[in-house]
Amino acid sequence: SATWNHLTRYFNNEYMILLNDDLIMVDNWLKSLVFFLKNNKCGTAGLPLYFGRPEDQSVTVLKHGQWKGHPEGVDSEVKPGRVMAAPGCCFGFKRTLFDDIGGFDEQFKSFYEEIDFGTECAKRGYPSYAMSYPRIYHLWSATFQQNPELKPEERMGNSRTYYIEKWGGDHDVTHPRYMNSIPPQVIKWWTPYTVMEAVDVE
Repeated sequence: SATWNHLTRYFNNEYMILLNDDLIMVDNWLKSLVFFLKNNKCGTAGLPLYFGRPEDQSVTVLKHGQWKGHPEGVDSEVKPGRVMAAPGCCFGFKRTLFDDIGGFDEQFKSFYEEIDFGTECAKRGYPSYAMSYPRIYHLWSATFQQNPELKPEERMGNSRTYYIEKWGGDHDVTHPRYMNSIPPQVIKWWTPYTVMEAVDVE
């Protein structure tokens, strides 16, 4: 979280996107994500994930080019969904909202920092979204596999305890508390075929 704050404050862009170093990106990832941030009232927004390398035969989901039967992996019927926080390995947000909040809580050393930020966004009336296009590849837990001395289980436990103390419950408690109070809104998202529009909750 301290590194995320440092990086965000170093640049002066309105739309910020934080990426882990264990991602493999695909065509249109940036255009799709920036379009969503520009055209919607949102806290954070993130891309859907495959886990593993494209050439890894252990990947059990359909490959990017075959997803839902569309040649570029687009299912225009799938709209972005509200979530408490977009995945921490790849998500974007508006710099003005970041500044209003005061950045990420640096008490979180690993895990829950993006959930804490998303909770604060939702509290202020800004829902976060998991997008439907395009899917990128995440080499799951590569950092902790290469650095076991970081003790990821212990870090996650400490972060979860701090989050619960801060918000009065885990994210399954805070999610309905804040997200359900945000009225439905019309969202827009970009695909290579067209700009889609729908009400975000039904």
